[in-house]
Amino acid sequence: SSKSKMIKQYPKKILVIGDIFIDRYTYGRVDRMAPDFVGFVFDKLMSVDVLGGAGNVANNLKTLNPKNEVHLMGNLLDEYDNLSLADETLYLSKETMIKERIIVVNNENDATFDGHKHKLLRIDTLKKFAISNNGTKIDSDYDVIVYSDYNKGTIEHTYKHPKVFIDSKRSDLSIYNSIKNPILKINSKEYAKINTLPNNINDMIITSGKSDMIYISNQIKQTIPIYETKKDPSSFDYNGAGDTFLAALVNFSHLKPQQSIKLAAVAAALAVTK
Repeated sequence: SSKSKMIKQYPKKILVIGDIFIDRYTYGRVDRMAPDFVGFVFDKLMSVDVLGGAGNVANNLKTLNPKNEVHLMGNLLDEYDNLSLADETLYLSKETMIKERIIVVNNENDATFDGHKHKLLRIDTLKKFAISNNGTKIDSDYDVIVYSDYNKGTIEHTYKHPKVFIDSKRSDLSIYNSIKNPILKINSKEYAKINTLPNNINDMIITSGKSDMIYISNQIKQTIPIYETKKDPSSFDYNGAGDTFLAALVNFSHLKPQQSIKLAAVAAALAVTK
């Protein structure tokens, strides 16, 4: 059909470089006060680990198109390797950054990802990676290189390539100056903090969660509406939405930019409502 032709996918060999996290969701009940201090007792029911950051981008690229050949470069312990869908992974060091979300649920049957409405707190382990990709050699036949840059120390070296996507939380993006015409995807909050953009950037997509996206190409600005669902926004979990958007943007990059951005918005919307 014409619709299937419009979103036809083309397998790509993709390298994802960046900061890999473990997003840990720990579910439990809170139904009593602590006897020894002023606070609650959290009775743990279960924990679920998923890859975040660059690992989430790589996993989304494989989920969107299993025929994509996805390679992942970052920092992670071997024990979490089973969480990755990447065809090949280059671990720069055996460090792991864990972001644990403590989530209150009413009972054991509620211990699913739906529990995000009752997040109690987040516990972060390890703030910066000690080992970076500086000096690491890569294959020369990648169709696309993707930088998932949370500014946690993994990316200290960039590779020249004709097709590069960047998602970064740095305020100074001059590290990407050697890349010609990269495509920058950035959240509006991070964009407001930028003091130095890459020299050669022509295309930029600014996302802002609940608001319309802005696509800037050769200094011409366009507004692209977000994909709205009929579900209650108060139940949305926006964690990882930017990673999903980036992966879809790359996966559909053979289409016109406006088309790939709209499809990326759909993928992100579906991710936050899961």
